[in-house]
Amino acid sequence: MNANVRLAGRVLSQGLEPLVVLVVFTTLQRFGLAAPSPWWALTGLSLTGSLLHQPAVQRRLSGGDPAGRMWLRAALELGGIAVLLNVAGWALVFPLVCLLVLARYQRMAGSVVWRPVAGVSVVVVAGSELAAALGWTPMMLPGSQAHACAAVLTVICAAGGRELTWRVQAQERAEATLRRSEERFRTLVQSATDVIITTDADGRFTYLSPAIERVMGHAPLDLIGKTYTDLIHVDDRPPADALDAEVHTGAAAERRAEVRLRHADGSWHWHEVVVRNLLTDPAVEAIVFNHRDVTERREFQERLAHDATHDGLTGLINRTAFLDRLERAIDNARRTGGLTAVLFVDLNGFKQVNDAWGHEAGDGLLVGVSRVLQDRVLGSDVVGRLGGDEFGVVLTVIDDPDPAVAVAARIINGLREPIAVAGRTVKAGASIGVAVWDPDCVDADELIRRADLAMYRAKRRKVDAWEVYRPELDDAAGATPTRDELSRAVGNDELRLQYQPIVSIDSGDLVGVEALVRWHHPTLGRLAPAAFIPLAEDFGLIDAVGERVLRSACEQVRRWQRRAGLSRRISLTVNLSPRQLSQDTPVDSVLAALRETGFDPHDLILDVTEDALTPGESTVARLSELNARGIRIALDDFGTGHSSLHSLLNMPVDILKLDRCFVHALNGTPEGAAVAQAAIRLGQVLNLDIVAEGIETSGQAAELNLLGCPTGQGFHYAWPLDPEAFDALLTAVGHGPWPPAPHLVGTHLAD
Repeated sequence: MNANVRLAGRVLSQGLEPLVVLVVFTTLQRFGLAAPSPWWALTGLSLTGSLLHQPAVQRRLSGGDPAGRMWLRAALELGGIAVLLNVAGWALVFPLVCLLVLARYQRMAGSVVWRPVAGVSVVVVAGSELAAALGWTPMMLPGSQAHACAAVLTVICAAGGRELTWRVQAQERAEATLRRSEERFRTLVQSATDVIITTDADGRFTYLSPAIERVMGHAPLDLIGKTYTDLIHVDDRPPADALDAEVHTGAAAERRAEVRLRHADGSWHWHEVVVRNLLTDPAVEAIVFNHRDVTERREFQERLAHDATHDGLTGLINRTAFLDRLERAIDNARRTGGLTAVLFVDLNGFKQVNDAWGHEAGDGLLVGVSRVLQDRVLGSDVVGRLGGDEFGVVLTVIDDPDPAVAVAARIINGLREPIAVAGRTVKAGASIGVAVWDPDCVDADELIRRADLAMYRAKRRKVDAWEVYRPELDDAAGATPTRDELSRAVGNDELRLQYQPIVSIDSGDLVGVEALVRWHHPTLGRLAPAAFIPLAEDFGLIDAVGERVLRSACEQVRRWQRRAGLSRRISLTVNLSPRQLSQDTPVDSVLAALRETGFDPHDLILDVTEDALTPGESTVARLSELNARGIRIALDDFGTGHSSLHSLLNMPVDILKLDRCFVHALNGTPEGAAVAQAAIRLGQVLNLDIVAEGIETSGQAAELNLLGCPTGQGFHYAWPLDPEAFDALLTAVGHGPWPPAPHLVGTHLAD
């Protein structure tokens, strides 16, 4: 019963307009304002109009398309209305009815109904006017007035109908544009690789893009209504809650964070999350999260950071990180008034192990020694590998020097125990230098120097021992060689060369060597170039030293070239001091050495410092003449001197050698790589080769490779090697890529 009543009410409401018209015309007839007509005619026409208004009838007539068969539907409805108006004598108001019908059909089907309704209306108006003119239908107004009113109303309604259609068309275009925009946005969101999520003000998920299933393994519908709390790692919830509070502080607030989210398989992945508060945006009314999986990037950054600060063989921190930790310990000692100490540990007999059983045994020995060192210190102390067979220990907090001596003694005793290496047991001795910080020690480098000095004093005892730094050691180390001693050294073969490989960073191929001179003084021990090259310049012996070094290096590298044959081209880099360059004879002496040794000038590279490139006609002339003979000129320690772009453009420079301080600054960040990248780019623009100096870690090598640096040298590949050690390694390598450290750390290095 109730259902029938509701159905009847719905039918009546949908066809109410024609029934209202029936009532109106019946009333008009009662008062003589409408032409008399049979009640059944008005009733039949009204009921027919009400029937045509029913949705079911409209669907049947349209064939299911709101705009379908519009000519038929318009003709039926407008024809029925025209008959009713003509019968009542009010045909002149038919244009107004057409305008109303047009508005109703446009509401249902859009602007496409304009032509069918307009066409039917014209036909019906013309027919009505003709019928009235012939007297077939009554008119409530005199003939001329009725026709005039009908004409005016027709024009007004036609204009109104056209304006209405234009507005509907504009609305349709706007809606179509909006639909295309929504579809494009929906397609972009659904196709995006990043996950897009919206939540309400309480943090419950209201939308999750399809990418979440690919990125996190969760089906979007499974998470609707849940919160991020269900996904965030417990350790990351406090910062996530703080981020959420910040986002809620204001509209359009945007924040970024990296948190761990639980994957559907139970694993935790790092995600970079960008959050924006759009609760006040009526188009969104949500908090929008955009995040991507950055687990691989985080792991790569962590590996780079670890490689930049740790030794690849032993896992200990490297020299750079060791110095940083030592600086922190010194700062803490200054602040608290306490003490700190450093132990410089140099292995004894390491070369014999390496030579007897190979590099694998040497590597195993270094790993075993690192464990011994770690076992002999406290957890707060620091153990690092400084390079080669040298280690360092920082005792971060001590009350007096005695604990440092005790640790040195424990290390000496620990190294006397056999270490299992490659199926054998070996013993590794050590010489240890101990230096305790005091307020006169300005920085970590000075403390390391003191420990190094004490270590060399301990090494002179020829047994495993330790030595504590004392000021008298500086006096002993400060002994200055005489001119006669240096002159005798040139003739007595006390000046000996070591060679450091220069390697292609990308392929690992050996491309050259740099010759480095050391003076093996009979009483003062091994002296670095800084200890005697200035003296040679002052004593006027620099030409003799330079010629000796160049001839010996050319002869040695020529032998290696003959062994390698045409399959490997090995260049030789030799340092040319500013004093040599200022003499009148450098060109003749260099060319004479090349002729006598048969060394190809194109394989020789002369290293000059920035300070040597002082603009002057003589300097430019000498370098240009050497360059014209095929000898390449390398600018050493680029970036630390005073050369300018003008110097680079006007001097015959072929190679830029990037200083080690810029290489050490590489830490996986744009800031750390800024200077190195600029120098490399400058070399590329000027068409100069680039060689990076001081590469100590695989992380630095990888970053330099990404920056486009082609070649490099440093402890990562090898320390300076004696000719015999370099010869053995060259034989082992053959034509393959040069092996990076730690495979070279067992070779005999200069002490």
